[in-house]
Amino acid sequence: FSSWVPSSIALSADPLAKPFADAFSSRFAESARVEHPSNVLVVNETVFVSSFLGDAVLQTPLPLNEASTFEVFAHGSYCAKPSLRCGILNGPWGLAYARGLLYVSSFGSDQVLVFEASSGRFLDALGDSDSLDSPEGIAVSDDGSELFVASFLDSRIVAFDIAPHMYSPSSMGHGPASQSGRPSFRTVARGRPVDLDYLISEEEVDSSGDTSWRGGDPSRPLGRRHLEQLHGPEGLAVLGSSGLLAVSSYYNNSVLLLDPETGALKAALEAPNTLGMPGPMGLAYSPGPCDAQDGLGAGLGAGSGSEQGRGCLLVAAYKSKGNSKEARGLVARFELTGRAPKESPKESPKEMGSAGGWRYAGPAYSSAKLAGPVAVALVEGTRGRSALVAAYDSSAILVFNASKVAEERSVL
Repeated sequence: FSSWVPSSIALSADPLAKPFADAFSSRFAESARVEHPSNVLVVNETVFVSSFLGDAVLQTPLPLNEASTFEVFAHGSYCAKPSLRCGILNGPWGLAYARGLLYVSSFGSDQVLVFEASSGRFLDALGDSDSLDSPEGIAVSDDGSELFVASFLDSRIVAFDIAPHMYSPSSMGHGPASQSGRPSFRTVARGRPVDLDYLISEEEVDSSGDTSWRGGDPSRPLGRRHLEQLHGPEGLAVLGSSGLLAVSSYYNNSVLLLDPETGALKAALEAPNTLGMPGPMGLAYSPGPCDAQDGLGAGLGAGSGSEQGRGCLLVAAYKSKGNSKEARGLVARFELTGRAPKESPKESPKEMGSAGGWRYAGPAYSSAKLAGPVAVALVEGTRGRSALVAAYDSSAILVFNASKVAEERSVL
């Protein structure tokens, strides 16, 4: 699915010929199946799921169970008034939420569509083929001023300006714009492109004057490891108050931690072996430790003798297999202990899958039913915390116990 590129993209016939409300309301209440989900996001009491092959974003209220019915939140093409800026949901992928707005990346149309989360009203479309190439994961900066987008085929991380005044009543549908009248954006970092058409030599990059390849610093040498490590960016997550941007690099089986201002590579998180995190995609961050007696995100139990944890990063490993007794799809986890782990004579930090104070802590959730995990989201409930995992290959959303760590992490 990552290599799928549409041969043509077309708007529905004369999309401006009838009022937007009429076109939208006719499909808003339609129920739908979860078909190859590419992302899952929980906003208050609502679960949003992007259905890649269904070209739709679905929604259902919590709690999620086998009897849950999904309805269509968004599908098709849209145009906002008065700007007449249009967007097409063609292979929806990433989901992000900020200030009442739902952002949806559209793989096939090279856009990020913006909706009012409560009503489903279309507001804007960010990006085009000049700024994005098959966008997938998206995340909002910690201060809410920028939307980070993983541009998959050309291995770029792009940041769009989504300042708080962007969708005020006086500017509704316009959005922030550069002098050219198009939404302002910047390239945070580039990597090794996935599509061969984009492969160029370091000499060409160096002579082009594009300093984004060096993290924005023209005096900095080209970072060969950085270029090699960023290959097929998929999932994004902002790591709380640290401000670091986590990026899953699909073809390198790693998660990169970047400075979102400069694009500088701060750390590369890897599993001890290729089976620990094959094909990393969706990410989810929690400010607490991964393992805690009182549940994920709580403090460490008294008398544990361990350092106080400061963070947990969950990674959906797509290439881990499921649907059989022998193979189990998995979501990997990294935990931040507050300081870089000490190197021992027997095993180095790299061998332990450690970097920048983050330590590989093994699988968080694993199941034979988890075929092709691509995204993960955490949900707080009255009975504790649950993890929702989108399984692309089995067209399902699986719910895991994420609180009772002393028990087996089973599919609820």
